Amino acid sequence: MISGTTSRPLESARLRRRIFYLVSALLVLPLFTAAAQEEDQKAPQPLEPIEIPGDTPPEFKDPFKIKGRWMEAITVPAGKERVNEAIIIGDRMKKSWPTVVVAPGSNWSAGRGGRIELSGGNFVARKSRFDRLPIEVDHACRYFFINCAFDDCRFGKGGVWYGGDLAGKYYFESCIIRKTFANPINLTDTGFRIQTSVFENIDLPSMNFRKKEAADYVNERWLRVVNCRFVKCTLPISFLLLTRDCVFENCTFIEDPQPMEELTKLIEIDLYVKNSKSKISAYPANVILNQKPDTALKDVEIPTAASLLPALEP
Repeated sequence: MISGTTSRPLESARLRRRIFYLVSALLVLPLFTAAAQEEDQKAPQPLEPIEIPGDTPPEFKDPFKIKGRWMEAITVPAGKERVNEAIIIGDRMKKSWPTVVVAPGSNWSAGRGGRIELSGGNFVARKSRFDRLPIEVDHACRYFFINCAFDDCRFGKGGVWYGGDLAGKYYFESCIIRKTFANPINLTDTGFRIQTSVFENIDLPSMNFRKKEAADYVNERWLRVVNCRFVKCTLPISFLLLTRDCVFENCTFIEDPQPMEELTKLIEIDLYVKNSKSKISAYPANVILNQKPDTALKDVEIPTAASLLPALEP
């Protein structure tokens, strides 16, 4: 009788403990799973490909004589053109959203006041050259440059429209970019996908993440510089955080002119260097830049300007 009455409380206590442990495990397991998934999302993953418009609009014989905006989808015939005024493409207020295609073999240079502003639509150029041209993009518009060369051109936000991050976008593939690239860039205004391209003799801009975590964008397809070569360039820390599997030849790494906003998530970038130097005396918290010899980059072909030049020919 006595032994029976004492065993029931013990069994009841053991049962309560087992239920407690089981419930605790069920509550904690999702937290560990979520943390692991978050960690996986930070790790570099293959970037989503960018789809290049395949439009083939009709050829327009002399678009540079158009008065006002370019409102229709056209192919600009190959030629050497001096852009002496603003070329504004599209008009979202009038629901004009054309695709402008530049024929291979084109060479556009800026005269006084010359610039391109993509206000609505897409702009696609292959095997073409652009000199001293401001090339501006408005919200939800996209430039696509494949096998092109840029000499002292500047890219950045144009127009007045906004909506979310990476408002206007640029895509560069197998291009040569010299002397100038952009003013300071930020997460709101523009997105860049630059791959298998070469930068030469450029002071690269700072990148402002607008109080967001750089680590959250390591797999953002519109905010990566991938498999590129930088030659005799100066690069601030914030721009280096956009790179993946790039080679830096005779380059200089510097601190940002304005201190970066504090990052709470770790971001780690490998820099493959050849005869480069760092002038960075202090790194922001949670930023790691690993300098490795360029020969350590395996299974990736990084272009040179000489290797890209033949593909620029029409």
